[in-house]
Amino acid sequence: MHAVSSAASSSPSSESDEGADSASLPKRQLLSIRSTTPVQTRNAKILKSVVPGETIPVDMKFHNKTYICTHSGTPRTGRGRGKRPHLHSRKISCPAQINACVRHAGEWEVLITGQKTGHNHEVSREVYNHYHESRQVFDEAVLATIHTLTRTGANRKRILENITQNTSVEPQMKDVRNLCARLRRESYAFPTIEERIRAILEDFSSKPGNVTRVYANEEVL
Repeated sequence: MHAVSSAASSSPSSESDEGADSASLPKRQLLSIRSTTPVQTRNAKILKSVVPGETIPVDMKFHNKTYICTHSGTPRTGRGRGKRPHLHSRKISCPAQINACVRHAGEWEVLITGQKTGHNHEVSREVYNHYHESRQVFDEAVLATIHTLTRTGANRKRILENITQNTSVEPQMKDVRNLCARLRRESYAFPTIEERIRAILEDFSSKPGNVTRVYANEEVL
């Protein structure tokens, strides 16, 4: 499966894009999903049609998706007259949007049916890294390593170095602190030191080439 585009940009780049340094790092922008149509829903309509067409493979999961900028929409206004201090909304009516759907043209492909690429705010790598979501670690292998480092008492600086060396994420120290706190809460499933040591050794032995033996009551487990 591959992606193709059938719609040109419907709006020009913002002034902040045009004035950006050409030597800067690639720009990024956080998008969210506004709406989707699952494959099952689309297939049900296809089968009910007068002339049923080809159904979409279930592993495609979605027939179409609409992506919008994280700054899309307008902030909700409360019923009260007052305004809470330090309460800001990302929503500033950014028009950027991407519409995509799947189609079969010899092979299944993702078709970009519509796009508005112009933003009404600055778009840069620096701004992107300010978003909390962009600084999260989702790689399962890296999370497993961090979990092991946390159990063995590694400091946050070492964990931060591990993340930056093995992912493209650029977390701040507060992100590492929050991640370690979450992993420690998950470690409460091993209340005793013996169980924690066993869990650490099991993590170690799960790597290719590593072998461990756990002795309990003079028995090899």
